[in-house]
Amino acid sequence: MFSSEYGGYAGEHTKNRQDTSYTFGAHHLREAGGYIHYTLDSRVVQQDPARIPARLPSAPAWVIADLMLSAHRGQPLTPAETALVDRKFDSASLQWLQRTLSDLEK
Repeated sequence: MFSSEYGGYAGEHTKNRQDTSYTFGAHHLREAGGYIHYTLDSRVVQQDPARIPARLPSAPAWVIADLMLSAHRGQPLTPAETALVDRKFDSASLQWLQRTLSDLEK
């Protein structure tokens, strides 16, 4: 989806990945350079992983609660995890936990 055929790109690249380009996604980090070269399928990705929109899949309440507690302890969350945690919930239990953690920070 984000890759193209490798055609002898010039310039600095992030790294040569030893897997296929279909594994590329928002979970990748771009350290430097203009592209990522995937050697298994000889494809190049120029997309910045930080610009891929995070999708909000439905997640079980216990996963969201665990992420909320992790954030409260100061553990870093990915942008996708932050998007799951920073929203209004239909679940009364998650609403309670969100209020309680907010009150504890005051």
